[in-house]
Amino acid sequence: MGAERALGERYERWLDVESGWPVEWRDAMGMDDSWVLATPEQAVALRRELDDVVSRYRRVGQGNPNARRVAVYDVMYPVDLDRAPRGGAR
Repeated sequence: MGAERALGERYERWLDVESGWPVEWRDAMGMDDSWVLATPEQAVALRRELDDVVSRYRRVGQGNPNARRVAVYDVMYPVDLDRAPRGGAR
């Protein structure tokens, strides 16, 4: 199963069961989207920063009986797909 399918299927499963979870969990979860204007180098830096944040939280709840594993998906893609930049220019 590809990551894209896994994301869709797992998130749909969450939507099916979320009403049975405590409100603080329902409020903490969800999906969001943001747009940035970046060069390829800036996008690499952004990805590294996001990876660093996720790494810091990887085991922060360890040993806490209230903690649950939380899936974090990181997806970046160009929005203007019909305007591919010329290769090689920086």
